[in-house]
Amino acid sequence: MFIPEHYKNTDVKEIHDFLKNNSFGILINTIEGKPWGTHIPLELCKNEMGNDIL
Repeated sequence: MFIPEHYKNTDVKEIHDFLKNNSFGILINTIEGKPWGTHIPLELCKNEMGNDIL
């Protein structure tokens, strides 16, 4: 996804804090040709290799 420079955030701690405090997302798809959004919970974790996963 393209992110304009003025919206980019490379501070990993700040990103983690944001995700922990705002643990939601919106899954967007189309139903009968119309956009449809569904709120879904997100949880920030680490996998076996220590990588961040949602």
